[in-house]
Amino acid sequence: MKRKFKRIASLVLAAVMVFAMAVPAMATTPETDAPGTTYSITITNATKGHTYGAYQIFKGTMASTTDIALGDIEWGSNVAMTVAGIEAIEAVLGELYDEDSKDPTSPECAQAVAKALASTGNFDDKAKKFADAINGCLSGSAIATSTPDVTGTIYTISGLPSGYYLVKDEDPVDGELDVYTRFMLEVAHNETVKVKSDVPKVDKMVEEINDSTGKSEGWQDVADYDKNDKIQYQLTGTLPSNYADYEKYSYVFTDTLTKGLTFNNDVEVYVVSKDIGIPAPGEPMDVTGITKVTSHFGISTSKNVDGETTVMISANDDKGLKSITAPEITAGSVIVVRYTATLNENAVIGGTGNPNKVTLEYSNNPNAGGEGETGTTPEEKVTVFTFELDVDKVDRKDRQKLAGAAFNLLKWVAEGADGEAVTDPKTKEPYPAPAGDAVTPGKWVSFEEIDHSTDGGSDFDFKEMDAGYYKLVETKTPAGYNTIDPVDITVAATYGGDDGETLTKLTVTPATFTANASNAGIVEGQIENNEGATLPETGGIGTTIFYVVGSVLVLGAVILLVTKRRMKG
Repeated sequence: MKRKFKRIASLVLAAVMVFAMAVPAMATTPETDAPGTTYSITITNATKGHTYGAYQIFKGTMASTTDIALGDIEWGSNVAMTVAGIEAIEAVLGELYDEDSKDPTSPECAQAVAKALASTGNFDDKAKKFADAINGCLSGSAIATSTPDVTGTIYTISGLPSGYYLVKDEDPVDGELDVYTRFMLEVAHNETVKVKSDVPKVDKMVEEINDSTGKSEGWQDVADYDKNDKIQYQLTGTLPSNYADYEKYSYVFTDTLTKGLTFNNDVEVYVVSKDIGIPAPGEPMDVTGITKVTSHFGISTSKNVDGETTVMISANDDKGLKSITAPEITAGSVIVVRYTATLNENAVIGGTGNPNKVTLEYSNNPNAGGEGETGTTPEEKVTVFTFELDVDKVDRKDRQKLAGAAFNLLKWVAEGADGEAVTDPKTKEPYPAPAGDAVTPGKWVSFEEIDHSTDGGSDFDFKEMDAGYYKLVETKTPAGYNTIDPVDITVAATYGGDDGETLTKLTVTPATFTANASNAGIVEGQIENNEGATLPETGGIGTTIFYVVGSVLVLGAVILLVTKRRMKG
């Protein structure tokens, strides 16, 4: 949606119209300014990198050096008036005279236009439209162009003969970050005008939710989430101070999500008046001063080869934002967009995280409606992180990996959160809450269970988890080994860097677990198993000995009995 800007003579966006004019019958001649006297127009409050040109619409004489009434009016040196040009002017100012009876290039025609322009009661609106109309009748180069001061924000156009001028912003140097200034109509008499030269701004934020408390931490530049979590995003866009100068106003958010984020197609758009603050996440939006305007915006999506999703949210009427009349949108209004995305299986673990970027394209030329002229804000970004817990099952003696186990990773969540509470299989009671003053009432729920009891695996990789309290429970134990007690694990993230969105540190307890040095998003640890003690079994060698000894004793008794009977006989 980024458009190249054409270098045109009819630029500009924001200005003041200072006008005092009298037709010849109203001029105070012959006491005029001295022959050869020139004047200057100074433009303040502008941004750097502009060039302003002054185009003479009417020639004339100044009544005096203090009286800016213009007399002896005729067309200026930059006007090549035609019948079509007079018709365009009449469409703004009303019928001037019977054009068939007068030459449009004559002084009489110029004086009729000046009189109609000076006497209009709706000066500002008609003067703006007149500036657009007369711009189409200009020819030649500007009488003079501006010179900036040392700050680069104050421009002076010098050497102007007496007359009435159309001042135009000739060439903004940075079309993406700057705006055209609205046409200015000025009587050359050492005038100073202050332009409105600000541009819209866009901001993007993501909601951070603490699972352990169930409470929102508000809008932030960075957050961490679990797999399948629904993430709330907010875009805010401002409007320029000269928004009222536009007849049409393009307004397009272009939001890009990485492949680890699934767009949920649930966009809502609001207009917030300048006197109302934007509600925090979860607070109602249906309050006085905030109006839902989603139906006035078109939403389209596309995917690129990298799996990124681009969402375009644009005012969908031909007049853009100007089509929205209820509520009235003013320069102080804020456009707020909210939507959600779900963290999916393609999410990046740790590292640079899962960024989400937005730009705002906006109209930047109020002249002649500003058709086709747009600028684009700098990119704004927020980042969502997710982490991974890697556990190896090993024999305590030889440190060799053990197969045949299963683990269930539990997570502590606030009361009312989704998920069934997990109980201790021995006591049939819920596991105790994590230790610590910051822990709020809640329950242990299953985050993920991994079973390697039959597949020979020994590595347990729990992916896409966020910071919080966890408990690792062994649900199946390798044959010949003792079941371990549950292990409590706490993960905490620290963010910083120049943008505040860099994962700088991941800490974990217990001390037997560590954060991987090559990727701050991975926590690693080993779970040791002890072999069980070998005890005698029924039917073993101990019982056999008793059987043998018993048989020998019985046999000896039989032999002794037989011997005694023979001796008696």
